[in-house]
This record gives sequence, C-alpha cells and structure tokens, in this order.
Amino acid sequence: YMKNTNRVFRFIQTILISAAIIACAGPDERKAEYLDRGKQFLEEGNYAKARIEIKNVLQIDPKTAEAYLLMGQIEEKEGDVRRAFANYLRVTELDPTNITAQVKVARVYILGGRTDQGQEMVDKILTADPSNVKRGHCMPPFWRAVVIARAHWHKLTGC
Repeated sequence: YMKNTNRVFRFIQTILISAAIIACAGPDERKAEYLDRGKQFLEEGNYAKARIEIKNVLQIDPKTAEAYLLMGQIEEKEGDVRRAFANYLRVTELDPTNITAQVKVARVYILGGRTDQGQEMVDKILTADPSNVKRGHCMPPFWRAVVIARAHWHKLTGC
C-alpha cells in the first residue's frame, strides 16, 4: 500500500512541477514544448495524446503550419482522410513552401478524381524546385512516377 501511495505522490508531484514550468514559460516556449510532446506522442503511436498537445499549440497560435501538418498525420494514421486532407490543405495556405503538405493534397486530389486540381498542385511542386521530384517527398512509387513523367514533360516541352 505504501509503495502505491509513493508512486501516486511522485506522479502528482511530476505533473504539478511540469504545470508550473509550462505556466511560467512564455507562449513561444509553451508552443515549442507542446509541439515537441505532440511529435513524441505521434512517433509512439499515441494519437489521442498527440492530438491534445497539437490542439494546445493551435490554441496558442492558430497559424502554426507545423501543427496542422502533425494533425493531418494523426488523422491520416487514424484513417480519417477528410480531416487529414483539410489539415494538409490548411498547411499549404499557411506555408505555401511546405512540399510535404502539397504532395499529400495533390495525391488526394488525383486519387479522388480531381485531376485538374491535382495537376495544379504538382505544377506548384515542380515550379518551386524541380529537384523535389528526385527527393520523393513521401510519395508512393506510382505517384512518384506520375510526377517524374510530368517533370520530363516540362523539360521536353517547356510547359
């Protein structure tokens, strides 16, 4: 019984100390702390806790593109393509240079039959930096082949 009481006491003590440190930190420090913990929980596969941490980031700063990217990854891992897509699309609005989000949005457009919008996104990716094709950016082989073919078409035709 005493062992369990000590464990509970240490657990509560740890939570209180953590809360005090976070409360004393400024918004940027808290945001960074929540982001780091969200990433860690995501890597561990603890999506519920990751979601809470990322929501905390978005409460502090609702224009944090990285938080929307992580939220999209959480939704994608849980199989909610609509929510993942909405988060990835938000990333592209907040950070138009985020290639990872652009690739994910383009993939959903193309697989969903919205090929014109998908092609537009592919063109953005290639226009930003043609070497993005070589890097792959998390594309499955078929999709990578489509983008590479498009890049060669750009090179051959100039359009």
